[in-house]
Amino acid sequence: MTRILIVDDHPLYLNALSALVQIYFRNAHILRAGSASEAKTIVRDHNRIDWIFVNYFLPDCNGIELLKDLCQLICNAHIVLNSGNDRVELVVEALDQGARGFLSKSGSAADVFKCLDKISAGDIYLAPDMQKQVRNYRSTIQEEKKRISHQISKRQKEVLLLLSAG
Repeated sequence: MTRILIVDDHPLYLNALSALVQIYFRNAHILRAGSASEAKTIVRDHNRIDWIFVNYFLPDCNGIELLKDLCQLICNAHIVLNSGNDRVELVVEALDQGARGFLSKSGSAADVFKCLDKISAGDIYLAPDMQKQVRNYRSTIQEEKKRISHQISKRQKEVLLLLSAG
């Protein structure tokens, strides 16, 4: 039986996503949490959770912080961030922190099923337009890093690293 945790403080979205996931995984055991603290308690109380859907805006912390905590508590679960905020920086940060996908709350039921298919096959899920945005963002960041690294000396880099480390 597939165990799925859905974390969202909006009951309508929580129930809608639960229904869609139940269609996909017919015998799924769906756990629900309305806050980050509730989600962490559920994860600690259950020895296995296969999927976790995390809303970005939660009452007691943001989804990225919860994502970091969940990755430490249960590192083998497929974690998907969902949000109405489609900023590419947010999506990149979620992927960098261990998310296997991103679902926009403005997406469709078909997007949820595509996400489940893609991640079940071992891939990362992003909607096609978000894939392009992430690819462009990452290439731009790489180009900027190269450009900046050519403009500062080795010693300046060392000082910046020391400053960033505190």
